[in-house]
Amino acid sequence: MGEKIVECRLDCGACCIAISISSPLPGMPLGKRAGLPCIHLQENGLCALHDSSLYPDVCRNFQADEDVCGKSREEARYLSSGSGSASLHLTTGKALLCLSQK
Repeated sequence: MGEKIVECRLDCGACCIAISISSPLPGMPLGKRAGLPCIHLQENGLCALHDSSLYPDVCRNFQADEDVCGKSREEARYLSSGSGSASLHLTTGKALLCLSQK
């Protein structure tokens, strides 16, 4: 089973919800837990910090992958929201999605 890297969907924003960030962010001194939308996620699905020096390394290093991002914006938002007991862990810049059945 090979890696399925996909193109990032610009209006998606699922990565701004799915990932856990343990380092401080502007306005989020304790970081954020997985499944919680980042306060910098805008209504258009883009990050307000993306082109800034404040953009976190964990976000910069995130790689879109079908197992995390789904096949559509809607599927990605479902996976990142924690629906279906989804959780996301980042290790060495690689995203892994862990799903458990209810």
